[in-house]
Amino acid sequence: MSLPIKLSITGLVFNGELAVAYEGERRRVHICILDDLDPYGPAGVRPKRDSVSSTPPDLDDDSAAASVHPSKPLPVGQRLLPSIYIESEIGQADKHVLKNVTRVERFIQDVIRKTVEEELVFPNFHTLVMGGQNA
Repeated sequence: MSLPIKLSITGLVFNGELAVAYEGERRRVHICILDDLDPYGPAGVRPKRDSVSSTPPDLDDDSAAASVHPSKPLPVGQRLLPSIYIESEIGQADKHVLKNVTRVERFIQDVIRKTVEEELVFPNFHTLVMGGQNA
């Protein structure tokens, strides 16, 4: 048994930077998403090493302890796509139809975020081949 499903993305919020590279001769466009919190990415801030002292800072002060152990940041997909609005319909129109099924919508949101993270976040990229000119 199978049920038809209709999904509509009605809203999408993207919070990030997009790097675009164009190869003119080969007529290709490469796109990549940069994550600000990735310390090894091009937009990331790497902590500087102190060559004079290799001992850790004094952790007696509560404010110093809070800065050393910050709260865990959101996953990359959640930071880049904080809001995805989906409308879902499951079932046949001439019979019973379930609308806006929350679990299905959350699953699709998670799949979209995971796919963006795995396929487009630096160092991954996607290449678009532009159509050739007819001479």
